[in-house]
Amino acid sequence: MLVVLLVCFNYAHSQDNNLKIVIEEGIKACKEGCKTYNSPGFCKRICEKEIFDLRWKFLDLDSLGSAHFYDSESIVVSGNIVKVWKKLIYSERGKQYYIKWRIQKKLNVKGYKNLDYTLDLFKIDCFKKKFQILETIDYASDGSILESVNFPEFLSEWSSILPDSVGEGLFKKVCETEK
Repeated sequence: MLVVLLVCFNYAHSQDNNLKIVIEEGIKACKEGCKTYNSPGFCKRICEKEIFDLRWKFLDLDSLGSAHFYDSESIVVSGNIVKVWKKLIYSERGKQYYIKWRIQKKLNVKGYKNLDYTLDLFKIDCFKKKFQILETIDYASDGSILESVNFPEFLSEWSSILPDSVGEGLFKKVCETEK
């Protein structure tokens, strides 16, 4: 009995150490990338608060400095298809870019000065390396919904996952993990 307890303790301890190493590496990568693009306040939020959320796993910072996470608890696998939620927390530059894009597309921008993050429901074909976005929800900093859009699967186009993109990072996390 004592041997079983010691083995379980050692396994749990090694898992804790592995998790600690993964978190430390994630924080280091986050801080290095973040300081290139963003204000200290944004970096502190992303690299010292958001990264510790056990549900939302850090993916990467994009070229505008916005932070991407995926929901490790929402992954649904059916054959070679994976559905997963992705969260995009906007940097100031990312927010301004998105607002300009919405204006160009003649979409509503009321309340978007308070835009904080977007949730996207991705459907990924792990075999074909393609994705669809099935739902997107924009949230204000107070948690209110600015806009929510559902895209019927039969109307949503499949897009290729581009090399060295946040999308490829998501693909690797959810498709290669699920194999």
